[in-house]
Amino acid sequence: MLYLGSDLRAANGQVDPALIDPRYPLSADVPELATRQMDYWPSYTAISDSARRAYIEWLATGRSDPTADIGYVFLFFYGLERRALVDAASDPAAKADLPAIEAEVRRLIAIYGQNRSFRRYASSFIEFLAPHRLGDSPGDQPPPPSRDFSVELRLGLGRMAMRGKPVPTSWAVAWALSDPRLKLPKALQRCPLQFETLFAKLYTEQFGEGIKLPVNRTKIRLSYRPASSGFGGSELSVDTDGIPDITAVVAPLKKLEALIEKCASALAPYSRFVGKNPAQATSLEAALLLPRALWPDATAAAMQGLNEKIQDGLRVMTIGELVSSLGGSASLTRDRLRSLAHALEEINVGIEPDILGGARTPKADDQIILFRCAREDAALRQSGSYQAASVTLDLACSVASADGNPHPNELRLLMKQIDSWVQLSEPQRKRLRARLRMAIEAPPSLAALRGKLDIIPADARRALAHLLSTLAQVDGTVSPAEVRLLERIYKALEVDAQALYTDLHIAAGAPSATNTAATTTTPSRHVTGGLSLDMARIEALQRETEQVATLLSSVFIDAPASVESEEEQDEMKPVSEPTLLGLDPEHSTFLRLLLTRSSWQRQDLVDAAADMELMLDGALERINEASFEQFDEALIEGDDPVEISRDVSEKLAA
Repeated sequence: MLYLGSDLRAANGQVDPALIDPRYPLSADVPELATRQMDYWPSYTAISDSARRAYIEWLATGRSDPTADIGYVFLFFYGLERRALVDAASDPAAKADLPAIEAEVRRLIAIYGQNRSFRRYASSFIEFLAPHRLGDSPGDQPPPPSRDFSVELRLGLGRMAMRGKPVPTSWAVAWALSDPRLKLPKALQRCPLQFETLFAKLYTEQFGEGIKLPVNRTKIRLSYRPASSGFGGSELSVDTDGIPDITAVVAPLKKLEALIEKCASALAPYSRFVGKNPAQATSLEAALLLPRALWPDATAAAMQGLNEKIQDGLRVMTIGELVSSLGGSASLTRDRLRSLAHALEEINVGIEPDILGGARTPKADDQIILFRCAREDAALRQSGSYQAASVTLDLACSVASADGNPHPNELRLLMKQIDSWVQLSEPQRKRLRARLRMAIEAPPSLAALRGKLDIIPADARRALAHLLSTLAQVDGTVSPAEVRLLERIYKALEVDAQALYTDLHIAAGAPSATNTAATTTTPSRHVTGGLSLDMARIEALQRETEQVATLLSSVFIDAPASVESEEEQDEMKPVSEPTLLGLDPEHSTFLRLLLTRSSWQRQDLVDAAADMELMLDGALERINEASFEQFDEALIEGDDPVEISRDVSEKLAA
């Protein structure tokens, strides 16, 4: 990768700066490579004997000493520019060297890229050679994504637009990760692999083979001003055959932005957890925060096993047994149990007590009910009618359990009542059946229900109290424990205690105005032998329950959407990319496009501004104002052609 000889002319007619002419002497002493011995545009024949000796030493030792003065790197780079930009145009052997030259430049960037000037020249040089790398086809696999939106990616997408070919999923992922106009929230930056997988899945589901790009008016034009003085400061350009520049289009971005927002929403819980607990990124707790499609194989298999056990019935177990069956062992915090409940909903399994609906957090040895549910259950359980029915059911269960285990007749009546609530959907009734089953295992306490009783209006309270006293009669006996509980409920509902005894006698078919009953502390009606249910009374009770539910449903209005916490909002907030000259994202994007050339024909800029939905003159004026404010000079000069100041553009690149 060297030019060695006595005569090699550069484009400016002078001896090529990169030529190593053995006729020129070297210093006998080996100087320090870090010592600066050359001017800004060095030439091998013009530098000192000491600098030539240091340069030869740098070459001989592998061109990899990180302490070497950047001038030696540039002097060698001049030869690579000459080979790729001059010789390769007419010499097949030189053209065949291009892949090796690019690989060498990338290696040098890895070692000396901290020097901004070299990194800028070397990176631009590699971009300028992109058409040689790609050929005529964009290829099946995209180039690696980078936030500077590589020329390879732009060329590939532009060729797809020209040929009417949809953008494949892999290219769409690379685009989303590369386009500086598409801002990735913190939730996506924290878990990039999960984001790429989910984005690809959603993209394929929504767009099939991919979105098709418009053939916009702005075309890709590649230009490069070589670092070597042998080119006389001239700018080179390469014909891209009119490939459209998709960095100037707006419409396709909206589709990608919508997918990014979906991914951010789905991955925000996992991202927050991993941010706080990085060592637990592969735990069950973390896995269950992911969308179902991203569950690890072990988690998916455990959930599938649980799914098969439940089938269409109910399953009773402790919360500790549930977590253990899924491979978890961490402490059962409320947040983790909520995550588990959300994950169960992914496989259409509900849990009672309803943790997501506000129930208290069960302990490891507390029993729970798992049941088959529908995906819509999560939203429907927040409706006013469901809230009313659940309060009614909880109070009824507490009364039925007051004297021990509920009587089978009471349970059958309550099950019939749930089935008769036609104002509820089947998923809501299914959850209420599981709630009833849970009440058998752990009857709800009056203390836990007080918060909901406080907001019930007076007319509904009286009707609800009468309903509960009627229910207490269904098993044929009103026990002292039931009476004591009813007294407490009537008091909590602020209903006259004397009304309880009247209600009990009415329910039992006794005269409604019996003073002796009112003074009895434990009224009861015993039935001996087998109990025969009075179906007419049960039907009346069902009608009364429906009336109570209607009254209550006006109280429990649909729950408002939960307000995201500041932490949740932070996960979803796009992380802003650095803008140029303090401009807004739209004008910053337009400026990036301007900087890809040293001059523009005005019509090309008119097309570019139209593609970006900007007014050209206003955009140019705004950019120049920002340039004056920061550098005290204009970036854009002239009207047609429009010239881009080299000095200002180099300051921006730095």
